[in-house]
Amino acid sequence: RDISFCGHVVGHAHEMFVNDTLDDPRFRDNPLVTGAPHIRFYAGVPLETVDGHVLGALCTMDRVAREPTPHQLEQLRRLSRVTMATLEARREANAARRYRRLFESTPALPVIAGRDGVPREMAPAWVQALGYDLDFLYNAPVTATVHRDDLDKLGAFISSLADATETRTIELRHIAKDGSLRWLSWYATWDPNEELVYGIANDVTAFHQSLSALEANERVLRATTETLDAIGRAQARHIQGRSADEVFGGLVDDGMRLTESPAGFVCEMASGPFGQAVLLTEPLATRGGGDALRPLIQGPGRRATEPWVSPDSDNLGAALILPLVRGDRAIGVMVLAGRAQGYDREVRERMAPIAGTAAKLLDARNDRVERGAADRALRSSERRFRTLTQLAPIAIFQSDKTGAIVYSNAAWQA
Repeated sequence: RDISFCGHVVGHAHEMFVNDTLDDPRFRDNPLVTGAPHIRFYAGVPLETVDGHVLGALCTMDRVAREPTPHQLEQLRRLSRVTMATLEARREANAARRYRRLFESTPALPVIAGRDGVPREMAPAWVQALGYDLDFLYNAPVTATVHRDDLDKLGAFISSLADATETRTIELRHIAKDGSLRWLSWYATWDPNEELVYGIANDVTAFHQSLSALEANERVLRATTETLDAIGRAQARHIQGRSADEVFGGLVDDGMRLTESPAGFVCEMASGPFGQAVLLTEPLATRGGGDALRPLIQGPGRRATEPWVSPDSDNLGAALILPLVRGDRAIGVMVLAGRAQGYDREVRERMAPIAGTAAKLLDARNDRVERGAADRALRSSERRFRTLTQLAPIAIFQSDKTGAIVYSNAAWQA
């Protein structure tokens, strides 16, 4: 560069004209003048970008001295401008190709939209993300696919963009062509000069699905824990010999709390005079006006052994009927009613273990009652036997297998 003519043009960012290098002390001893290619004339102008950076020089040289006309020099300057315009156009074309390749190959979802929300540019990835073709996407505002419950939030977000100096973010739910819900996380900025919104969205549906699954698992775990606690409390009351109202009333209370029901009761079931299933008159436990629910289960479904939901009543709404089943028959029923959201399958499944526990406790209670009745009958029979034998005029005795007398009446002892 020390001997370069163009180096002077680039270094000083100024055009340079040398009519005769032998008359110019800067170049008369230059090896390019004294030797090949024996430069005698040089004219060069800088190749300068619009922001003042000199990329090189456009020059012309000859082996003989010359004195160019002003028109020739202006033509050289014009040629330098054409050269720079060509280079700039090529640079912009290369940048546009790189931008287009990035725009079309990115898995993200870039979009450029006007003030009306209609896209000016959209990546093909939008087709894969939402399922709509580009013709639809280019002729509809971005809001066309947004879930209706998010439209107010989107409107406030768009309004805030005009006053923002930095990129803003928002998460929106979009409805895909197949009806599925897609969560998109948006980054957007407003260009006031072009009056365009530049945005890019990322599909975060998988994250929200994972979050929903985690929350569902937490709800199941919490529900399971609460159910086990309710079962444990009922079993403890049974072991402690509490009354039926305390044992079964506690289960009803827990069932009402876990299902957000304002009323409920537990009742035994028996066989009527013609073999039909009937409810006993007195419930084992009733809470919150449970007696008003009794007519709701006086239908064909009462013989079933699977839970069902009765129609709405005038006073308490729908009722969840939980048969207390032992073996292949229902020995009682647990009823919960008045839940504002109704009783879906999740609620029915949640209450099944509590109904199963109530059935076991009812069965155990009935066994204990039956055993007590049998013991009392046996003792009564034994008392009657002893009274009769003591009054008998004949000798009566009873011995064990060894022959030892274990009982004898007055006549035998006399």
